[in-house]
Amino acid sequence: LRLPLGGRVEIAVGVQTSVGELRALIQERIGVLPKHQRLRFGFPPRVLDATAVGPLLDAGIGDGEVVYLEDVRDLFLGNLESGSFTMAELLDKVPPGEEEGADSIGNLFLCV
Repeated sequence: LRLPLGGRVEIAVGVQTSVGELRALIQERIGVLPKHQRLRFGFPPRVLDATAVGPLLDAGIGDGEVVYLEDVRDLFLGNLESGSFTMAELLDKVPPGEEEGADSIGNLFLCV
């Protein structure tokens, strides 16, 4: 697992591990809440759908895959505080699958 500031943490899980279990493990090891996690994988990197609940293999994550963690709360607040974007512009940039739903990133920031 690659961390937002360039660090790295080894997390070994099987491809049958669920997306939710991986997110919970990341919270336990790194401290980032699942609803604040944006996970990217593959090349070119693609975002793991926030609504994915099945096994990692079904989500497209295979053996030996490097997963990149982004703390969307920090990214969002940093962009907002920089003054480069309005709240509406940032909400328009929420990745597909993360814009709606009780535990989505979009909902997180609409409630802030």
